[in-house]
Amino acid sequence: SKRSVISAALMLAFCLLFHHEIFADMAQVNGTKLFYETAGKGETVVLIHGGLADSRVWDEQFAKFAKNFRVVRYDLR
Repeated sequence: SKRSVISAALMLAFCLLFHHEIFADMAQVNGTKLFYETAGKGETVVLIHGGLADSRVWDEQFAKFAKNFRVVRYDLR
């Protein structure tokens, strides 16, 4: 949707502005592939979404936490 594209663009711009490199990939888990992203350095914070949402619900928090922590978020199936 248009909102999710704008949200992703803002998160990317924020991370680039504060020099947070984002790494995204697919992980093979129990016979399926799961999308995940990491950013930042330091102790690890894992963001797990619930319900029908996906990892984009954490866009704002992902960028903010990446200033001080290594942040990981992933999509549940």
